Amino acid sequence: MTCSCDFWSEPSAFSKCLVFQKELRSYKVINTSFSFCRFCTAAVSYFLCKFSSFSHEFLLASLHPGFVKKLQYIVPRLIVEVRGTGCGGDMTEFPWKSLFHSAACYQEAVHCLWQQSHFKRLLQEKMFQLTFREWLLMELGVHPDEDILSASERQEFHYWALYQHYLPAPADAGGCAGDLQEACAVVIGSVLDFCQRSELSNCSHLEKPKCSVSHLRGSPEIHGRLQEMVLEVELERRRAPPDSQAAKKHFLFRMLQGRVKALGPDSAEGERLLQQQELILQTRILLCLPPSLLITTRWKGKEIALDCEDFFCFVNTGLKNICSRGYVLSYDITAHFFRGLLSASLECNRPAQEVTSILSSCQARCPMLLCSAAVRALSPWSPALLLGRFLRSLAPQCSATCDNVTPDLKCL
Repeated sequence: MTCSCDFWSEPSAFSKCLVFQKELRSYKVINTSFSFCRFCTAAVSYFLCKFSSFSHEFLLASLHPGFVKKLQYIVPRLIVEVRGTGCGGDMTEFPWKSLFHSAACYQEAVHCLWQQSHFKRLLQEKMFQLTFREWLLMELGVHPDEDILSASERQEFHYWALYQHYLPAPADAGGCAGDLQEACAVVIGSVLDFCQRSELSNCSHLEKPKCSVSHLRGSPEIHGRLQEMVLEVELERRRAPPDSQAAKKHFLFRMLQGRVKALGPDSAEGERLLQQQELILQTRILLCLPPSLLITTRWKGKEIALDCEDFFCFVNTGLKNICSRGYVLSYDITAHFFRGLLSASLECNRPAQEVTSILSSCQARCPMLLCSAAVRALSPWSPALLLGRFLRSLAPQCSATCDNVTPDLKCL
């Protein structure tokens, strides 16, 4: 195909094209539609054909990375056949007629673009690679009620992107190099970043009543995928040999505390508010995960023992700065911890003794947690009463322990 370069040779026209690209990237209404996919395919195909005789450096400087990344996001999302076929074939021509006819022909055009030699060379450049984090931020912005995909189609797309594409992809290509723990960390960080952006943006409940809390927190199905991945990481940790490093470390709290430290010291009011917001969002993440993940299980000799030092440190260094009255944690996180304690204790040979040991350690290492449980003790579903009922149900010999649980908490 031959194309005249008169229009593109004018600097003013080329600058207008760049402005159009910027506006198109910020237009979110059509970002998940077939029309947007079709337009981007035609635009990139025309661009590569128009400047096919130009140097590779000119193409890098002229084509905006954000435009190409959105194309890499939207095409595999809408066209199943393209997934995993980026390396197949090697074409030099573009079937322009396919872009103007039926959907089947249009999909053929997308296949041809994905196999086009110039396009594949561009995708190998780091500036054009769609990283796992960038993919997550885009996908979190697609609410299920506004998505063109059905629930089953969206789930299939998520599993392909997470487990078949980004998890095995090398780190220098924006993937996780087969490290499921690293993938979890990227998902958690992306969810927190998305929530930070949503709450700091103009999309508030007062300014935009239609923007619900679920919209601000992102796609709930990504949160579901996160639960699956974190559970798999925990199972891998428990299956590891007792003396291995993988069996000892708890990546979740280390990753969360690292994000808070990255915000810098809380000497100024602005930094303090950012840290408080970060801790509130981290608490929401923990509440979305199974409560037993707050507790670490370790081998102590031939028996399984419980360890809560990571959570105690998280409370003492972080959550204490956002608790009410200066010493009371929220009911949600307090009850979540005790549910996790009871659930994790069932894996032990002597559950009652392990729970009693954790409570004794809690009184010395994290008294705020016991104070919070004592304040909530008036509720029939309070952590203290649930703990007492649990201990009574284990064995008659635990009666002395369970009788002392609630009174001890009320005396704090």
